[in-house]
Amino acid sequence: KQGDRKQEFRHPDIKNILAAHLGATRLYVFDYSRSKIFAFRLSDGTFDFVFGEDRLNNVTRILPGPADTLLLADSGDTEIKVFSEDGIMSTKFGHKGMDLPHEIGYLRDMTWHKNQLAILDSKRSMIHILSPNGSFVRNIEIKTSARRVDFAKIQSDPNGFLMVLDGRNAKVLVVDDEGKVTFQFGSQGSRDE
Repeated sequence: KQGDRKQEFRHPDIKNILAAHLGATRLYVFDYSRSKIFAFRLSDGTFDFVFGEDRLNNVTRILPGPADTLLLADSGDTEIKVFSEDGIMSTKFGHKGMDLPHEIGYLRDMTWHKNQLAILDSKRSMIHILSPNGSFVRNIEIKTSARRVDFAKIQSDPNGFLMVLDGRNAKVLVVDDEGKVTFQFGSQGSRDE
């Protein structure tokens, strides 16, 4: 919605939206049940094109990339896939595995952090820091006192910290660049009505 103007984006094939990105001229929507991206024009809300068929598995985040690209966190393939804003795939990076420092156990989410990609590896409770072109920079082990965690989402905050959602313990952890939890908030809710 822009001011009093409301705009709807519709396509009969969209069933299950898992991720979206609002670009300068288009809205990009990943449909999990169709395993592809639908692009809509912002100017009038009309469907523009579809891309990613046979290349996408389970996209959890779409980020703007350098040189008018889109970076897609594909947790199903444990890869970051790079597409042009016109839907043409140019490259991919990331490799599933348990060998440190370069392999990712389970790519759950990603975000930009201090001009680098922060990749949330929920299998190892770790954040992999990569350059914008996918080169390995370093790893940050999340140091938490909880015995069991389920790290689901990651976001950079304006103060230079990373916020990590722990779905198992219903908490948001504020993590510094060394992996120390500097602050946490949230708690289990109740089902009382």
